[in-house]
Amino acid sequence: YLEVALNSGGYVTIRRSVSSPTKISIIKHEQKHQDFTDLAVSEWDYPELPFERSKECLDALFDLSVIKRWDYRTALGYSLRGQDDYTDVFRLKDFIGKHIFWKPYIGHLLGFDSVNLIRNYELSDEIEKNKQKLSELIEKVGNFVGDEEEVLTDLLIIKQAEFDEFNEKINSFDFDNFDIKIVSDLVSNVENEISELNKERYYLNATIQRLKKSQANIDMKFNINEVEDLFKEAKLCFGGEIKKNFHDLVVFYQRITAERLSLAEEQIQTNLAELEDVNKRLQELNKERSKSLSYISCVSAFDKYRDLNKYLIDLTVEINALKQKLEVSREIGELKEVITDKQQEKNDIVKSIKINRDYVVKTPGNIYSNIKEMFKVFVKNVLDKNGLLTTEQNKEGHLEYWAGLVNNQGQQTSESDGHSYQKILCMGYDISVVSSYLDKNFIRFIYHDGGLETLDDRKKNNFLEFIDWYSNLMGFQYILTLIDTDLPPDYKFADDDIVKVLHDDGNDGLLFKMAPW
Repeated sequence: YLEVALNSGGYVTIRRSVSSPTKISIIKHEQKHQDFTDLAVSEWDYPELPFERSKECLDALFDLSVIKRWDYRTALGYSLRGQDDYTDVFRLKDFIGKHIFWKPYIGHLLGFDSVNLIRNYELSDEIEKNKQKLSELIEKVGNFVGDEEEVLTDLLIIKQAEFDEFNEKINSFDFDNFDIKIVSDLVSNVENEISELNKERYYLNATIQRLKKSQANIDMKFNINEVEDLFKEAKLCFGGEIKKNFHDLVVFYQRITAERLSLAEEQIQTNLAELEDVNKRLQELNKERSKSLSYISCVSAFDKYRDLNKYLIDLTVEINALKQKLEVSREIGELKEVITDKQQEKNDIVKSIKINRDYVVKTPGNIYSNIKEMFKVFVKNVLDKNGLLTTEQNKEGHLEYWAGLVNNQGQQTSESDGHSYQKILCMGYDISVVSSYLDKNFIRFIYHDGGLETLDDRKKNNFLEFIDWYSNLMGFQYILTLIDTDLPPDYKFADDDIVKVLHDDGNDGLLFKMAPW
């Protein structure tokens, strides 16, 4: 059973059975501290609702109009910070998905136009998906010079005309044009390729011979004695040290020569492999040429009829493939227009976000400036440092949020990254937001689990004194859990500040005063 005070007055008690945890019962009442344990389920206002229906019901009862675009569970995340929620001021552990699920909510609480923030994320996602689809479609069609739709249309007209021509010939048993096409293809395709390959074969053979000749001419011998005799004949002094240097030169020369031989051999093998491929292709083309020439001179009318039919089938396949590509090409054109339109809309949204951000940042006394000011006050009182909360627009036009510590020159310091200070900054942000919305329909309590761990005693005292004073002053409920060793040695809670002391000595020390289930 959980009793919740409503901003509008009155209370709501929520019942969730251990034996049937998927069924939720809800009752609204005027007086607090009511005991409904003996009330029959049928007498509750909303008995045994399923999860989704119960969330809708509570949303309506809580009426958190400040965040009407989101449900109450989103707001609860920042009012119920657990141990795993202190690594980032703005991003809770449950927000592991896309930024659209939490960043617009933060922007909305800070006073920015969340409609544009959400739409910008939607457009970014839609544009990315459309670009991915566009890449897949282009891969199906292939790359064309110019407008692919125009090229495909022209190719389709050419192939269709060719099909109509040969279809008419086959109906009248006229094979002259088909023979002409074979001869034309033989000359334009086969003969031309044979000519080019013969040139390439000649070049490869010449290159191989040149490399082999170069190998044979490389002299691996270098006689120091002959060089020394040459120097003596010239009556020059050739001392021992100079001789030693010449010996080093010989070793170097031999190494370079070996590398040259190895490189030449590698080039020879590469050219031989290419030559083998050229010879294989020439054999294939010569066979194709012989077959075509034989066809023209020897094939009977029946065989020509059969082959022409086969050719028409191949043409039909090509025409159908072109039609499919043309359809895809038109889809590509439409998709490009969609991307262009969405990109233009996104550009307009990004401009609107910038205008809105500039207005909010520069307007004094609004919710954004109140939260920023409260955050500064909190950090100064607890840590005796300068705290700052800022926003900026990234290259995609989305808002980025930052909360941390700065020096007297306004520069960010690395202290913000430490776990202890990061935890305090998270708590300060939550307190700043809740206290800034106390006059509106919003959550009015904060729960921090283990918030004082790892802090030094002076800062613990500062925090406890500040939150005791500030929560009473502003009128929101603050809940803190901690183990007794985390308390400063000179600090003592008032009895009415302690809701529950937990221990392992019997059921009285358990939260629900009963054995775990």
